[in-house]
Amino acid sequence: MVTVELTFGVPDKVADEVKKKYKNEKDALRVTKANPAFPPYFAVGDPRAKPEEIKVDGKKYWVYRCFQG
Repeated sequence: MVTVELTFGVPDKVADEVKKKYKNEKDALRVTKANPAFPPYFAVGDPRAKPEEIKVDGKKYWVYRCFQG
């Protein structure tokens, strides 16, 4: 089962949608609002630096991959 971390301002129901879409994911996922003021930092060229977009109830959220910690 995938681990989902929500940042401030992201409703809990978004976690359920992310778990459905990424159910076979091995890395932990962090969900932020689209265009966050302080995005997770990754080095240039790191594939985790580019988030994937997901829409829930018409609002956009970004999904970042993180290492299990």
